[in-house]
Amino acid sequence: MEESTCDKIIHKAKELFALQGVANVTMSSIAKEACVGRRTLYMYFSSKEELYDRVVGYEVGIIYDAIKDVFDASDLSPTVEVIRSYVYVRFEAFKELICKNPSIRHDFIYNLSRVDCVRKEFNDNELELLKCLVARELKKASCFCHEKIESMSLLIHIMLVGMEVPIIIRDFSNESRTLLDQCVEMITKSIKTK
Repeated sequence: MEESTCDKIIHKAKELFALQGVANVTMSSIAKEACVGRRTLYMYFSSKEELYDRVVGYEVGIIYDAIKDVFDASDLSPTVEVIRSYVYVRFEAFKELICKNPSIRHDFIYNLSRVDCVRKEFNDNELELLKCLVARELKKASCFCHEKIESMSLLIHIMLVGMEVPIIIRDFSNESRTLLDQCVEMITKSIKTK
């Protein structure tokens, strides 16, 4: 199947942003690399910022797909294994994104408000996945309560998002691995019921 013009523009912009940095890329250079005219480029994107936001949104969508695969394959797995897989897949996907695109790494550290706007849909979808996981565990213990599911899922999500920048700054070191292990342990203990 042939790639659509919009997708081609996004992919070429992603490559240029990663190689040259957002500040050094022009709409003209994107149009040239995508083999489209500037007029065509502006039909799809009104500015470089809008295009960059779409690139980040596209990349975050890939991360969502990776974590959704963990949840989709987890129906019969013990909750602790699902959580472990989810946390590690999530941060490995972020690591891959950050390592291949320094501009996105910079924004994750210094421009969180912009990143938050772009990843709102990701956050909402991830929160829904967490609600399903928490609900599954609470049903096992017969303490199903919507308020508890909402609050526990939100707290887990806040913890994971809050860990992103420190882990990115540490360049996903062994110390980061320890943090992730502790995170898995805390999440598991918080939703395990007696």
